[in-house]
Amino acid sequence: MSCYVLDDKQINVLVKAFEVYNVEYHAYNYKKPVGFIIDLQELRNEIGKSLKNINIESYNYRYKEDSGYMEKYCYEDVEINPGLVYDCIHRYEYNSSEDPDYFESGVHDSFKQLKDKMLLQLIRKCGYKCDRYL
Repeated sequence: MSCYVLDDKQINVLVKAFEVYNVEYHAYNYKKPVGFIIDLQELRNEIGKSLKNINIESYNYRYKEDSGYMEKYCYEDVEINPGLVYDCIHRYEYNSSEDPDYFESGVHDSFKQLKDKMLLQLIRKCGYKCDRYL
């Protein structure tokens, strides 16, 4: 199995998906900005930086390297659709799961919630009733 660090465009898709599908992001290395007024760009940048650093940690774990961490990440807006988001989630999880604790992590739980919300929205868009509340 190989592992690589996702590019910023793929991370941008994931960051936007958390916003569009209204899913709260959780990770050990993420501290949600607080205050009376939260800067949306700052929030996006912090989520993107967290995602990227977890991906880099996995790469380092796999190849026994120390390529450092991203100090800065700058979100750029992207167009998304469910297929693109699902593909980016799959790529992210495949390339970020080298750490044996990944599947018990907050970021993995966040992606499960995101996929659930996407599926629920698609089911309802197809006209089917779904009593599950998310």
